[in-house]
Amino acid sequence: MYKKMLISFIATFLISGCSDSNIDQVKEWRIEGATNYKIGQVFDNYEFCDDTEWSSSDGNSGNSIVEFTCFFTTSDETISAVKTRIEKAIKTISDDITNLESKDPEMVVKYTHHLEEAKKGLSQANISGDERSIKHYKQLVENESSGLKRQKSYHQKRIDGKKEVVEKYQQVLSNLDTFEEGRIYFEYNLINETISLKDAKVHFDGNHAQLGWSDYGALAKGHIAGKDMVAAWEKASKLYINAIIKKLVQ
Repeated sequence: MYKKMLISFIATFLISGCSDSNIDQVKEWRIEGATNYKIGQVFDNYEFCDDTEWSSSDGNSGNSIVEFTCFFTTSDETISAVKTRIEKAIKTISDDITNLESKDPEMVVKYTHHLEEAKKGLSQANISGDERSIKHYKQLVENESSGLKRQKSYHQKRIDGKKEVVEKYQQVLSNLDTFEEGRIYFEYNLINETISLKDAKVHFDGNHAQLGWSDYGALAKGHIAGKDMVAAWEKASKLYINAIIKKLVQ
């Protein structure tokens, strides 16, 4: 079974009016960093697109907007691979939680030992009646008690923090189907009739990941890559989903 994903390229340029000639003009522009390739030559020939669509409309500032949309499929294997990664992360963190809960950290052990020693000293001072020693050990007991409390609190916060991450991962896991449909979005203010891919972002369900530099070349040269380009985008989409999930669980 295959899932639909959406790539949407939007180019905004400073000319008046709205017509097919605007689309033709954009198609003739060349991609910054890959000037051997015209926009139309690249976008219209993506082998991984099931369908493509160009449109032109008026912008809000008297300019015109040209939009290119590419529909492509991503397989269930990609979602399955992400699911496996999440389940592995949940197990790793859960094992870490179990380990933390099973034993006190070194600092807790240290403060516990010091507190017990301070209490013994205070007990002996009370027996001897030495007011100076009593005052000293009372203060020591208070200090060690406060230190132990802080260390236990910090230890518990570590555990609670990891539990929160597990809960977030589990939430993402239960909503993983929201990552089946996504889009790559470009919006440009074009003054010199060039298109930069530097601001491209991959969106899934309201969240996004920045398109990596290695993918810019793929976008420019994808039309000559054939089926290999489909495989490349399957791999890339998995990386984007993982990048978004990483932000969601932080």
